[in-house]
Amino acid sequence: MNTLIPIVAGWILSIMLVLAPPGRETFIMLKEAGESKAQAMERYEQIANELGRVVIEETPLNGSRAFTAALLVSLTFHESAGWRRDVDLGIARLKLARTGWQDHGRSWCLGQWNGGLKVAADGQPQSVLTTPEGWTGPDLVADRHKCLITTLNAAKRSFASCATLPLDKKLSVYAAGICGSEDGQRKSERRVKFAKVLLGRHPFPELPKTPPPEAKAPGMAETPRRSRPLVGGLDLVVPVGVDYD
Repeated sequence: MNTLIPIVAGWILSIMLVLAPPGRETFIMLKEAGESKAQAMERYEQIANELGRVVIEETPLNGSRAFTAALLVSLTFHESAGWRRDVDLGIARLKLARTGWQDHGRSWCLGQWNGGLKVAADGQPQSVLTTPEGWTGPDLVADRHKCLITTLNAAKRSFASCATLPLDKKLSVYAAGICGSEDGQRKSERRVKFAKVLLGRHPFPELPKTPPPEAKAPGMAETPRRSRPLVGGLDLVVPVGVDYD
């Protein structure tokens, strides 16, 4: 493992623990979303490691690994309502689709790629479309790395399509399919501005310009201690009823 990955993963994990503390009751509306604090912590570490891997291994958005990391944290946080277990693992998709959750079941994984929904011959949910990378919705749910690669690439395509818009509105295609959508621009502004807040209140770790040797024993780096709160002098805790759109 590239030894820069645990550094970035530790930074990401420290933010996740503040934004959506493991064991919280917020948004636990059904048993499929429930998990113990220990289970959530293990799952968060896995998510943070995969996010760190994508940040280090992929070409960064806007030429900045710090911005890429913060934007991926913001995107996955908003799209999955705080890294919910049922969204992350694709639990009870057909049941929850009837409630409208995850765009009536059409959106998949932490990044909520909208690939449609159908029922396969074996009775299992399947996406109608495949990603530009050639993956199905179940592929993204089964492999977080594929999910996060798809999320980052979709953000890059959105930025390219909306190149003439201000930075805060460049995710409009990601959010709504077209650059001119007012709803898409509103959602884009919320996600990009939130990423900026994260970077402003929680500085990205300085990474060596020359990567160190590969680590012999892969593992999560110790979570860095935050020297400053995230927002407004207070820790950013997600209140009940927050709008994740």
